[in-house]
Amino acid sequence: MEPLRICMTLNEADTRTKLIDPVLERVGWKVKGSYVKEEVNPVKSKFQLGEYIGREAGIERGVDRFIDYLLLDEDRSPIAIIESKKTSISVEKGDIQARTYRDDIEKQIKSGNRGAAQQHFNIGSINKLKIPLPPLPPPAEICFHCQAS
Repeated sequence: MEPLRICMTLNEADTRTKLIDPVLERVGWKVKGSYVKEEVNPVKSKFQLGEYIGREAGIERGVDRFIDYLLLDEDRSPIAIIESKKTSISVEKGDIQARTYRDDIEKQIKSGNRGAAQQHFNIGSINKLKIPLPPLPPPAEICFHCQAS
């Protein structure tokens, strides 16, 4: 897919609502739906139990961080992280942040002995230079694949 070039300056909230949300919705991921979690704390959430803690639980400075979008499969296991940045920030910063979140999740999942299938997932970073959203099918297709296996 050809990178999307944006010639405007957007803050992170606008990047999400004007760029990311429409793309997710267009490919079948309802942003306010049960398979998309926003602002998930990878430090305090219990991924092996499917318990996701968000900003509503409060913020502990220097400890907490938040995944912008966490895409889930039918059993509520994480399968993709999408990190958003304001358009003036480099893609690499978003990628580094997303990899940190992935490591947080994988440490928990491995220690919880969930199995190899849930230990690997996609990371996407979005800003003015590119929108490499994970090549994921819509949730309905993922649910179908879960039932078939």
